[in-house]
Amino acid sequence: MNEPTSSPSSSAPTSRTRIIIAFLIAVFPAIAWSIFFGDIAPQDDAGEYWKLGVQWAETGMYGTKDAPEAYWPPGYPAFVMAAVKIVGPHWRAVAAVNLLFHFATIALIGWVAMRTFGARTAGAAMVLGGWIWDIVTLPAVLLSENTFNLILIGGVALMLVRSKGWARVAYFFAAGLLWGIGALTRGNILGLPFFLIVAVAIWIPWAMRLRLRVLAMLCVLLAGYLLPIAIWAQRNYRAYDMFIPISLNSGEILALSFNPDNTWWYLPPGDPYRENWGLREGDLVGNYQRGRDTAIAEIKAHPIRSFFKSLPKVWWTFNGQLPWFANRDIAKVWANEYYIFESAITWQWTIFMLMVLGGALFARHLDTPQKLLLLGVVAYWVFFHGIVKVVPRYRIPIIPIFAIYAGFFFAQVLPRLRKMREIAARPVTDAIAEPAEAR
Repeated sequence: MNEPTSSPSSSAPTSRTRIIIAFLIAVFPAIAWSIFFGDIAPQDDAGEYWKLGVQWAETGMYGTKDAPEAYWPPGYPAFVMAAVKIVGPHWRAVAAVNLLFHFATIALIGWVAMRTFGARTAGAAMVLGGWIWDIVTLPAVLLSENTFNLILIGGVALMLVRSKGWARVAYFFAAGLLWGIGALTRGNILGLPFFLIVAVAIWIPWAMRLRLRVLAMLCVLLAGYLLPIAIWAQRNYRAYDMFIPISLNSGEILALSFNPDNTWWYLPPGDPYRENWGLREGDLVGNYQRGRDTAIAEIKAHPIRSFFKSLPKVWWTFNGQLPWFANRDIAKVWANEYYIFESAITWQWTIFMLMVLGGALFARHLDTPQKLLLLGVVAYWVFFHGIVKVVPRYRIPIIPIFAIYAGFFFAQVLPRLRKMREIAARPVTDAIAEPAEAR
């Protein structure tokens, strides 16, 4: 259900002003956090991305000539490499570029919400998305999620551009290219185009003509998506003489997801594969093959058990704490002294609940492919993270779409509450006289 619009002469300037104000309110928390509490040097995964990106910028190679890098996906190191060439090897400067990507993500939240539901939803979605704790703290950390957020919602935005004919084909192909780059950045997106194609083919109750038209565009999307993955897989094949679609750490992910001793998302501490978790040294190709074979054997032997642990995985994805403010001294002290951490988590869960309520309202009006695209992305994310190994930060790329749902709830409910308050504030004689006047 799209929001009603007034005449352009009366409403457009007001809507534009409100959108700008909403954008400024939305980006303020991340700016403040980055300035006052963003002094977090790259560590752990972020440290690996930083070293690889700087080395790439200095040598022009991902890894070395004798040992081409294949353990870490190349997407985010490529971003670091490009940023280092522009601003120099200063991680704070690269974090500032991260902040610009955050601004673009917030703007696209507003654009997608406006394109799907209208200006009122756009303003609310930007503010809610910009004030979610995960999103606020993210730009200061050199992890791939901040860039991936922009890639995921950027692909959605390209598919929502109003176009016809070959222009529409070009937009969907560009969206596929962007998502393909996203797959080289984070593996979460690997199955998304296939999921959307299957959903439209067998589940969405559309007329056949519309179904075929959407399927054709999704196939164009898939072609663009597979292109960068195929190029990188060819590079890996030349380097290691075996098929590695994106990176060698996918074997680790598979072993942590499907293993006889797996509980939720991890292996027990005594497992020999667990001891090598997160390390780049050793027999990386052997680890990849061993992890892949372990997962395939477990799925074949216990297909039901392998997929029965979905609910705990989904719960952990959306309920767990993010490490970069819980385990870093400056953020931990700040949060404990002022109880900001507890308040932020409560606020974040409030947004998640508003998303559920907005989704319930939203599900009543799945009347356009645009709205179903948002639902398909969310459904895929929950499905995918109910299967594979999860950590809490894997939820971050879907939060912008959650914010659109929550914004839709506000856009639908608040005007009704305002109207009810106006009616309640009227004198009793007016309330009684109004039906008579209407007659």
